[in-house]
Amino acid sequence: MNYEQTDPSLDAWAAKHRLTIYTEFRDDEVRFSVVKDDLGRSFQIFLRRPPDELGNLEVVTTDNAGRSATFSAHLTNLPQALDLAYEKTLEWISADGRTRSNE
Repeated sequence: MNYEQTDPSLDAWAAKHRLTIYTEFRDDEVRFSVVKDDLGRSFQIFLRRPPDELGNLEVVTTDNAGRSATFSAHLTNLPQALDLAYEKTLEWISADGRTRSNE
């Protein structure tokens, strides 16, 4: 499979949270988004790789401080896994005494 099967879910999720989905990084096809806090620090939410032949994939959230969380997903529940990663990101931002930037 390829990333294209994830795009409808990613696009809807990104619109819901006012985020952008990036599809290329250093000439590689990827799927990721960046959440920033009010200090401008970046948190990344991304798909580790395209879905496998059964539709399984992983959603990862990480930051530059070394925090990381991985959520297993299937194409059928990708929106829920993305929401879990987003909620974890907001949890880290809040724990740092910050808020999400609306940038």
